[in-house]
Amino acid sequence: MGKTRRNKVRILTRNELPDMRCNCGEKAEWVCSICLYDGNAWFCDKCAREHECGEDMLLPVVNSPRCGVCAYEGEIRMRDKNDKS
Repeated sequence: MGKTRRNKVRILTRNELPDMRCNCGEKAEWVCSICLYDGNAWFCDKCAREHECGEDMLLPVVNSPRCGVCAYEGEIRMRDKNDKS
């Protein structure tokens, strides 16, 4: 049998939610799935209500490469964890 190592776990990276901003400067809470590929797709709560594509096209900003596509809204437990930080 091989040797047992008792080294501590070392965190190499963290997957932190990117700081996406609305055009008004506020933190983005929503992404428009239509405008995502055209540029201006990130919206705070206030600007999201006024966005021309409508609420049906808005998805919550989540920490995932799937953010804004395929109706992905993230895992509930991950969204709750990010809300606490």
